Amino acid sequence: MVSPDDDVNIVRKIAQRRGRGFIEQALQGDGTEADELTIVSNVGVHPLPLEFIKGELYPASTGSLDFSSTATVNAEIDKIVKNLTEKLKEKRWRKIYLLPFGHAVISMNIKMVVFRVLRIETIEIFYFGDGKYGLIERDTRLSITQE
Repeated sequence: MVSPDDDVNIVRKIAQRRGRGFIEQALQGDGTEADELTIVSNVGVHPLPLEFIKGELYPASTGSLDFSSTATVNAEIDKIVKNLTEKLKEKRWRKIYLLPFGHAVISMNIKMVVFRVLRIETIEIFYFGDGKYGLIERDTRLSITQE
Protein backbone atom coordinates (compact mmCIF):
# COMPACT_ATOMS: atom_id res chain seq x y z
CA MET A 1 0.00 0.00 0.00
CA VAL A 2 1.31 3.45 -0.94
CA SER A 3 1.22 6.07 1.80
CA PRO A 4 0.67 9.82 1.28
CA ASP A 5 4.29 10.34 2.40
CA ASP A 6 5.48 8.08 -0.42
CA ASP A 7 3.58 10.19 -2.95
CA VAL A 8 5.02 13.41 -1.52
CA ASN A 9 8.54 11.99 -1.78
CA ILE A 10 7.93 10.94 -5.39
CA VAL A 11 6.68 14.42 -6.33
CA ARG A 12 9.69 16.03 -4.60
CA LYS A 13 12.09 13.76 -6.50
CA ILE A 14 10.43 14.64 -9.79
CA ALA A 15 10.60 18.35 -8.93
CA GLN A 16 14.30 18.07 -8.15
CA ARG A 17 14.99 16.19 -11.38
CA ARG A 18 12.66 18.01 -13.81
CA GLY A 19 11.75 21.26 -12.06
CA ARG A 20 8.60 22.67 -10.56
CA GLY A 21 7.45 23.97 -13.92
CA PHE A 22 7.42 20.45 -15.30
CA ILE A 23 5.06 19.29 -12.54
CA GLU A 24 2.79 22.32 -12.96
CA GLN A 25 2.71 21.80 -16.73
CA ALA A 26 1.88 18.12 -16.30
CA LEU A 27 -0.99 18.99 -13.96
CA GLN A 28 -2.34 21.74 -16.21
CA GLY A 29 -1.88 19.77 -19.39
CA ASP A 30 -1.86 22.93 -21.49
CA GLY A 31 1.80 22.97 -22.55
CA THR A 32 2.41 26.51 -21.28
CA GLU A 33 6.06 25.78 -20.55
CA ALA A 34 6.64 23.04 -23.11
CA ASP A 35 8.93 25.30 -25.10
CA GLU A 36 10.90 26.67 -22.14
CA LEU A 37 14.17 25.32 -20.81
CA THR A 38 15.99 26.08 -17.57
CA ILE A 39 19.72 25.40 -17.72
CA VAL A 40 21.63 25.02 -14.46
CA SER A 41 25.34 25.63 -14.96
CA ASN A 42 26.43 23.25 -12.23
CA VAL A 43 23.84 21.21 -10.35
CA GLY A 44 24.72 20.29 -6.80
CA VAL A 45 26.57 23.48 -5.89
CA HIS A 46 23.52 25.19 -4.32
CA PRO A 47 19.89 24.26 -3.68
CA LEU A 48 17.63 24.80 -6.68
CA PRO A 49 14.99 27.55 -6.27
CA LEU A 50 12.17 25.38 -7.63
CA GLU A 51 9.77 28.31 -8.05
CA PHE A 52 12.14 29.72 -10.72
CA ILE A 53 12.62 26.51 -12.68
CA LYS A 54 10.55 26.95 -15.85
CA GLY A 55 9.75 24.22 -18.33
CA GLU A 56 12.28 21.45 -18.65
CA LEU A 57 15.31 21.37 -16.33
CA TYR A 58 18.68 20.75 -17.97
CA PRO A 59 21.78 20.27 -15.81
CA ALA A 60 24.71 21.48 -17.93
CA SER A 61 27.18 19.94 -15.47
CA THR A 62 27.08 18.23 -12.11
CA GLY A 63 29.45 18.23 -9.17
CA SER A 64 33.18 18.89 -9.30
CA LEU A 65 34.85 19.54 -12.62
CA ASP A 66 38.52 19.15 -13.44
CA PHE A 67 39.79 22.73 -13.51
CA SER A 68 43.40 21.81 -12.75
CA SER A 69 44.91 23.16 -15.98
CA THR A 70 44.03 25.11 -19.10
CA ALA A 71 43.68 21.87 -21.05
CA THR A 72 41.29 20.29 -18.55
CA VAL A 73 39.19 23.46 -18.29
CA ASN A 74 38.85 23.53 -22.07
CA ALA A 75 37.98 19.82 -22.15
CA GLU A 76 35.28 20.26 -19.48
CA ILE A 77 33.80 23.27 -21.29
CA ASP A 78 33.87 21.40 -24.60
CA LYS A 79 31.84 18.55 -23.07
CA ILE A 80 29.34 20.98 -21.58
CA VAL A 81 28.81 23.01 -24.77
CA LYS A 82 28.61 19.96 -27.07
CA ASN A 83 25.95 18.31 -24.89
CA LEU A 84 24.10 21.61 -24.54
CA THR A 85 24.12 22.15 -28.29
CA GLU A 86 22.48 18.75 -28.80
CA LYS A 87 19.83 19.66 -26.22
CA LEU A 88 19.14 23.03 -27.83
CA LYS A 89 18.62 21.38 -31.22
CA GLU A 90 16.04 18.91 -29.88
CA LYS A 91 13.14 21.28 -30.45
CA ARG A 92 12.14 24.91 -30.94
CA TRP A 93 12.67 26.68 -27.60
CA ARG A 94 10.87 29.95 -26.93
CA LYS A 95 12.61 30.90 -23.67
CA ILE A 96 15.84 29.79 -22.07
CA TYR A 97 16.50 30.45 -18.38
CA LEU A 98 20.02 30.20 -16.97
CA LEU A 99 20.78 29.51 -13.32
CA PRO A 100 24.49 30.42 -13.07
CA PHE A 101 25.89 28.10 -10.40
CA GLY A 102 29.54 27.11 -10.30
CA HIS A 103 32.41 28.92 -11.99
CA ALA A 104 31.45 31.96 -14.07
CA VAL A 105 33.30 30.65 -17.12
CA ILE A 106 30.73 27.83 -17.39
CA SER A 107 27.77 30.22 -17.42
CA MET A 108 29.51 32.59 -19.85
CA ASN A 109 30.02 29.76 -22.33
CA ILE A 110 26.45 28.48 -21.88
CA LYS A 111 25.02 31.94 -22.53
CA MET A 112 27.15 32.30 -25.66
CA VAL A 113 26.18 28.85 -26.99
CA VAL A 114 22.47 29.55 -26.48
CA PHE A 115 22.80 32.78 -28.45
CA ARG A 116 24.89 31.24 -31.23
CA VAL A 117 22.61 28.23 -31.66
CA LEU A 118 19.16 29.79 -31.11
CA ARG A 119 19.76 33.52 -31.61
CA ILE A 120 17.91 34.28 -28.37
CA GLU A 121 19.27 35.65 -25.12
CA THR A 122 19.02 33.71 -21.90
CA ILE A 123 17.00 34.98 -18.97
CA GLU A 124 19.18 34.83 -15.88
CA ILE A 125 17.88 33.57 -12.57
CA PHE A 126 19.68 36.07 -10.34
CA TYR A 127 20.49 35.45 -6.68
CA PHE A 128 20.05 38.59 -4.57
CA GLY A 129 21.09 36.99 -1.28
CA ASP A 130 19.09 35.92 1.76
CA GLY A 131 17.40 33.18 -0.31
CA LYS A 132 15.88 35.68 -2.75
CA TYR A 133 15.95 35.17 -6.53
CA GLY A 134 14.63 37.16 -9.45
CA LEU A 135 14.62 37.04 -13.24
CA ILE A 136 16.94 39.31 -15.22
CA GLU A 137 15.73 39.59 -18.80
CA ARG A 138 17.81 41.87 -20.99
CA ASP A 139 17.89 42.92 -24.61
CA THR A 140 21.62 43.45 -25.13
CA ARG A 141 21.24 44.72 -28.69
CA LEU A 142 18.82 47.41 -27.52
CA SER A 143 21.19 48.42 -24.69
CA ILE A 144 24.14 48.91 -27.00
CA THR A 145 22.23 50.71 -29.77
CA GLN A 146 20.34 53.21 -27.61
CA GLU A 147 21.79 56.70 -27.46
